[in-house]
Amino acid sequence: MEKTIPEYALQPINSFHDYWIESSRLLSISISGMETLTGIPQLMESLGFSGKGIQTKKSPETVEQQR
Repeated sequence: MEKTIPEYALQPINSFHDYWIESSRLLSISISGMETLTGIPQLMESLGFSGKGIQTKKSPETVEQQR
């Protein structure tokens, strides 16, 4: 006698599995985005922008002196 799990009993497990996969993807994308955002201040400084606003661009000499 073959024992199988009825479809109605598997449906909640399958739904949870799909939810788990999608949640894991969202978490991964969120972590990646946050890691990218934390690098923006260093990127802006490397490009020569000061922290006082995007309009105040540092000269290349000032950037080199701060290194």
